[in-house]
Amino acid sequence: MSQAFFKSKIRAMMDCVKSTALKVFREVQDKAVDGKSEVDLVKLTSRLQNHIITSVMLGEGRSFEKLPYETAEGIQLIELADYTDLVLETFLKRI
Repeated sequence: MSQAFFKSKIRAMMDCVKSTALKVFREVQDKAVDGKSEVDLVKLTSRLQNHIITSVMLGEGRSFEKLPYETAEGIQLIELADYTDLVLETFLKRI
């Protein structure tokens, strides 16, 4: 692979990571009350990682698309990044 090709791919990936992270952090800021918000740092970090990985694999913004997910309480719409995490978690619980 040429250096120019590799450099352009890395730069595109960095832009995707940056915009995805900013969108997740913006959602946290939007939920703030009086400029303050309390979040579970482990869950936020895991969610951010899921979104970054999904966005890099499938394209920028795709990780935020909603899909139906069936639970005992019924069907709910969840983001694609969370969907893959839940499916994997459910699969591993059944093993």
